Amino acid sequence: MLEDQEITNFTPREVMDCGVSHIPENRQTEGLVLELNIEKNFILDRYHHAEVKKNRWMLSWDRIQKMSAELIEKYNIKIPSGKEKASSLSGGNQQEVVIARTLKKKAKLLLAVHPTRGVDVGAIEFIHQSILEAKENGCGVLLFSADLDEVLSLSDRIGVMYSGKLMKEFSKDQFNVDEIAKAMLGSVS
Repeated sequence: MLEDQEITNFTPREVMDCGVSHIPENRQTEGLVLELNIEKNFILDRYHHAEVKKNRWMLSWDRIQKMSAELIEKYNIKIPSGKEKASSLSGGNQQEVVIARTLKKKAKLLLAVHPTRGVDVGAIEFIHQSILEAKENGCGVLLFSADLDEVLSLSDRIGVMYSGKLMKEFSKDQFNVDEIAKAMLGSVS
């Protein structure tokens, strides 16, 4: 359920169109098409939306270039232009492209799966701030991460899974690293 709408049998595009965004676990195989340029990667999830179309059948490359330039500046992606191939970017910049595309959409729910895996410290801080900003703007965030520090810093509630089972749930005022670690190892008291 998303708000009051059953979305179980929706296609991925229908799920995204009803307000779900996703930061995938692997930016290179699930988040980007490495051989495409950044402009094309920015529209992977919105090529069918009016904001990037000239008419019903054609994309507006002027709009796409303008949107890309705005996202590159806002998310401080270190590239000369949106014409660069995604494969030419550093891991941190690739992840920032995924984050920018994902957060451009004002989603109701953000699924963030290991959003900072394999990026440098500066990019981690920026990604955390971007996720917190989405949360402050009313977006629900479901964070999947094995990085306990990341989970503690971004979460209001923590549910610990072990072998496919919810071991224990903690509210922010109950965060206790030792108890969370025990639950992560399958032991609850």
